[in-house]
Amino acid sequence: MTKTINNFAYQQSINIANSTTPVDISLFLRWVEEKNIANLNALFSAEYIQQTLCFIKQISTKSLNMLISLNGFEYKQDIEWFVKAKHPVIHATNSAAMIVFPQQLTVEKTRQALRRQSVEFGCIAITDNHGRFVGLVKLDELITAHPHSTLLDIVQSAICCHFSASQEHAVALLKQSRFDVLPILNGMGVPVGLLSAKSAIDIITDEQTEDLERLMGIQQDSHSSDYMSLSVMEHVSKRIVWVVGLAVLGLLSGMVIHSYEDTIEAITVLALYMPMIADSGGNSGTQSASVMVRSLALGNIKLRDWLYVLWKETRIAIVIGGVLAILTLGKVLFLSQGIELPAGITLTMLGSAIGLALFFQILSSTVIGAMLPLISKRFDLDPAVVASPAITTIVDISGLLIYFFCTTRLLGLS
Repeated sequence: MTKTINNFAYQQSINIANSTTPVDISLFLRWVEEKNIANLNALFSAEYIQQTLCFIKQISTKSLNMLISLNGFEYKQDIEWFVKAKHPVIHATNSAAMIVFPQQLTVEKTRQALRRQSVEFGCIAITDNHGRFVGLVKLDELITAHPHSTLLDIVQSAICCHFSASQEHAVALLKQSRFDVLPILNGMGVPVGLLSAKSAIDIITDEQTEDLERLMGIQQDSHSSDYMSLSVMEHVSKRIVWVVGLAVLGLLSGMVIHSYEDTIEAITVLALYMPMIADSGGNSGTQSASVMVRSLALGNIKLRDWLYVLWKETRIAIVIGGVLAILTLGKVLFLSQGIELPAGITLTMLGSAIGLALFFQILSSTVIGAMLPLISKRFDLDPAVVASPAITTIVDISGLLIYFFCTTRLLGLS
């Protein structure tokens, strides 16, 4: 009458030929080699699929291909989707039991059955005659329903997803659902687990931590540990790669400055405004990149929106860049009184050149910061890998090139 779906320990037992048989990976591989379709299909049924998927991650490619090619094996498509999946939601499925009832059962009999069940959540799953998911019934509605009504009369459709769906996608679906749980199904529509709101919170916390660390250029590892539990050398290994790599890349900035030594010698005040150009570009690029990464994670923007994003960020950059350019002109005129300038160059010309360079730096860095996460997403990369240190280094180099190009051309120093 009822069926309970659980997470299992590393070793499980299944009922085969009216006996309980312990199953481990060696027995699983033997069934694959012997082409024992009946036992394999039983192993991949709803009750055992979570542990069986752990086997899939451990077997060789040869054994996996052999399993998929077996005639009569019903879960070929499920495995193919699972193998390609990144962070599948099945790994975050709540370990508590999910209660499943057939749709033809009456409300009264369901109530009687629930008295013998420990219900973790405020709803139960309903399936059809073939075991496929139909919807959910809230317990409070079950209490108030007519005793002779069937579950089909009170069931409500619910958003669900395949167990290979990404955890982020599953959380997004749960956010749209009218229920506090998200049913997880296999390719045949049979419920194999359930994502609860608590599990969703854990997923969001892990994803936000991961994105934050990647934005800051901190390497990820396969396990999640808090700050206090990591040793000094473990922290070093997570951070040093980006720092060293970007330091090497930063040598290009020195090469750009070196190539414009004559310009700096002619107008030494130009060196005073180089940090401002670099810092402003890094700040604006990091801001736009952070906004894009979060918007992509929340599903607020899609890749097809890239043209709209480009146009919007360009307008934002024009306003911010224009304001900074005017402030820079005023700063040069106010703070640089009395400096020696080459013949034919006025303080207004100098301030205008620096302000225009800053304007184009803000414009370019904002667009770069907005587009890089979208480009990463387009090539199936995590947008968060476009870390702020990387963006800062990129816009530093491009900013110096823009700065010296504008000042040398406008001031006639080329």
